[in-house]
Amino acid sequence: MKKHTLFFVILALSSRLAARDLSLQDCYAKAVQAHPLQQEWKSRQMVSDLNRKNLNARWLPSLTMNAGATHFSDVASFDQILGILPVPVSTAALPKMPKNQYKATLDVSQTLFDGGMVHASRKAERAALQADLQALQTEFYKVRDQVNQAYFTSLMLQKQSELAEIYKNEVMERRAALESGVRNGVMLPSDVDVLDAEALKIDQQITELRIQQARVKNILGILIGEPVSETMLFLPVIKIPEDTTIRRPEIALFEKQKASLEANENVVRSQQIPKAAAFATCGYGQPPGNDFFNENFDTYYIVGVGLSWNIFNWNTTKRTRQVLQEQQHIVNARKNHFIQQIRIALSSSRADIDRIRVLLESDEKLIGLRNKIKQAAASKLNNGTISSTEFLTEFNAEREARISYEMHKIQWVQAKVNYLTVAGQNNLKSENGL
Repeated sequence: MKKHTLFFVILALSSRLAARDLSLQDCYAKAVQAHPLQQEWKSRQMVSDLNRKNLNARWLPSLTMNAGATHFSDVASFDQILGILPVPVSTAALPKMPKNQYKATLDVSQTLFDGGMVHASRKAERAALQADLQALQTEFYKVRDQVNQAYFTSLMLQKQSELAEIYKNEVMERRAALESGVRNGVMLPSDVDVLDAEALKIDQQITELRIQQARVKNILGILIGEPVSETMLFLPVIKIPEDTTIRRPEIALFEKQKASLEANENVVRSQQIPKAAAFATCGYGQPPGNDFFNENFDTYYIVGVGLSWNIFNWNTTKRTRQVLQEQQHIVNARKNHFIQQIRIALSSSRADIDRIRVLLESDEKLIGLRNKIKQAAASKLNNGTISSTEFLTEFNAEREARISYEMHKIQWVQAKVNYLTVAGQNNLKSENGL
């Protein structure tokens, strides 16, 4: 038994040296890099950059070219204007205003003061970007639950497969001892058949376990973006920190959403501040500019400054700010509800940790007792006082106790990992082996 156990230990170590190690922490990092929403992360940053450039362009001069031809059915006439005078005046030599007008202009406008609207809009865009990126962080964090499930399921299947190999070997050792008894006429051939059937049953279990582990590893490989069929997974060493402050990315998201709403409120506030701009027009037309009696095409220009101020807008700005403030209250309420739910989940996770720890303590005692009973049954089997079937009853009872203990060990670590995942904390270390 000891030689066979040593053989399997050496075999396991050699296979691990050939395999590539992959810790749970590595899986987290790779899963984030392989997440389909990584492209959205890059696109959202690009969109924000383009929006900021558009906002900066508001301070650049605006150039507009216009051209047109106009016909008026009636225009002002000196005959009408001078006809009201008490003294008759001849209008034959006076110019007449043309009914057709033509013009082509280049209009230039430059903002001088925008009430801080561009500055506030740039801040709002940055705040919106931070909120969007944090929302993606929460999506990246959610993949941890899937990674945890696949990783620990694979570890449990791996451990069950290793134990099955060891117990199969023990059955074969018992079979070899019984064959000697059969040859000496002290044991029945049927006892050997019973052990052969048990060995075949364990082989079936090993095959099924390996198929299940391949399926789970395939899922893990999809999550992290690379194959893990030849990868060795390790049980992490977990220590629950004394500081159990909730550090979930959702909390940061709520804060960034509030900041984005506050920035938008500043944009709305800036819309009520007066705005000033300078303008200039360079034109060519007939008549040129306001020289209405000039019948020749000529150039002209117009320059000036303007002020605009929306003095009264029926309280739409005030109501818009109230909407944004109410939305901040909604975000606060959602944040408080989320924290409450996390605290409930942490309480449940802590209870699971304590429950499994108690089971582990009883598992160790149960294994000791079952091992003694199995050894006694093995001695009776060798002496021919019990059958192979009776021995397998105690053998499988000890085996189930051992498997239960090993599964509880992995589940205990998984419960602690789940606790840290729920709390948003990251305190994982890798251990080479189970």
